[in-house]
Amino acid sequence: MKPLLLALFLLPALLFSRSGVVSSIPLPKTYVQNLDPYDCDAQCLSELIAHEQVFSFLSQMPEASEDPALNEQRLIYVSLFNLDSGDQGTGIRIAIMLPEKVIGRYAATTTNAVLAYLLGKNRYFHLKTFQIGNETPESIQNGLDRIAREHFFYVIAPLTKNGAQTVANLNPQPTIYFPTVNIHDINASGERLYYGGIDYRSQIELLIHEAASPLVIFYDKSSLGEELKERVIEAFTTHNREADPEFFLHSEPKIYTYPIGKHTTNLKSILSKNEKITQGTFFLNTPLVKSGMIMSQLTLYDVNASRILSTQINYDAMLFDITQRRDRENMIIANSILTQNSVLVESNKLLNNDIEYDWINYATTLGIDFFYHLSTQSPREYPVPILSHQVVYPVKLFQPNGSRFEAYSPGYEEESPLLEE
Repeated sequence: MKPLLLALFLLPALLFSRSGVVSSIPLPKTYVQNLDPYDCDAQCLSELIAHEQVFSFLSQMPEASEDPALNEQRLIYVSLFNLDSGDQGTGIRIAIMLPEKVIGRYAATTTNAVLAYLLGKNRYFHLKTFQIGNETPESIQNGLDRIAREHFFYVIAPLTKNGAQTVANLNPQPTIYFPTVNIHDINASGERLYYGGIDYRSQIELLIHEAASPLVIFYDKSSLGEELKERVIEAFTTHNREADPEFFLHSEPKIYTYPIGKHTTNLKSILSKNEKITQGTFFLNTPLVKSGMIMSQLTLYDVNASRILSTQINYDAMLFDITQRRDRENMIIANSILTQNSVLVESNKLLNNDIEYDWINYATTLGIDFFYHLSTQSPREYPVPILSHQVVYPVKLFQPNGSRFEAYSPGYEEESPLLEE
């Protein structure tokens, strides 16, 4: 049954041509007829699900019920089989502008996140991708012109900071959402531009309460890695100055920074018998695989890290596969993916897509949810506030204990962004 369900759900993915444009052929509708003369109560419906009698379940439950668990199962299967509920409602037209040569795999995953959301709504929609190749001003302008000619008023654009800045400078007519960029990272303006990027500043400021001198920063040799390194240094220095002003009259907190190259695999020269970093706090601004390598070698060379801190970069279930339990005993990670919709999580999984740990796909889902709300006036599935055109993510600290992330309770009151509309 499960392979059949997967195959059926993946049919919409075949509608994508090699150019990445969604087919204009409407998705086929599925109808389920109830041929059973007997009524089926909640217990009966639960037994049908338990025995994987999916179509019997759907035929006996054509509408939502008061049971939230049964409603959740129904929504998953309605999305899965594209059932015709007779409620066409108000349609929505969504364009996705993709600089596919710049964002790589996210050209596919962000598109799948939008598709999974719209399929789950079971209403008419028109989704089209506009590939622009790169983020030169000419490519972006050309893409915006094509979108305007085809009368799309809502655009999801997973661009880099440079691309988003170019769009902001052009002041385009459509309403555009950038799932990859935070408004504080560019010189932004425009009433029709919205931003969904994670706020690393808030995460670092919360994490820095857990840091003590000496602070050891490992960072990736990328623009983001360099930027996060500087933010950590600034936050740590400010925090220590406010906590102990007298200390700064005589000394500065000890901070050591180490860039990690793309091909670096051995940290013996840094970690082995390096007394100045022993018992230090280690802040990892490195991608997941590099972070796993660093953590394993901290154990190997008996560095005895007092804390290992990281932002959203390393909030990933794969962390449990690439590290040993003792490697991550003292690790604390900041996370902003706190509000989820179980139906959309499962719908994305069936498209081999992740919105539980991948923050760009998660931010894309928040964007299409916001646009669907604007277009149809339907309630939002994700009530994460959008203030001054930026998604305002709450921040919580977690520890990777055992085989899952568990909430971390600090010895102080956590401060998180204001959550009000």
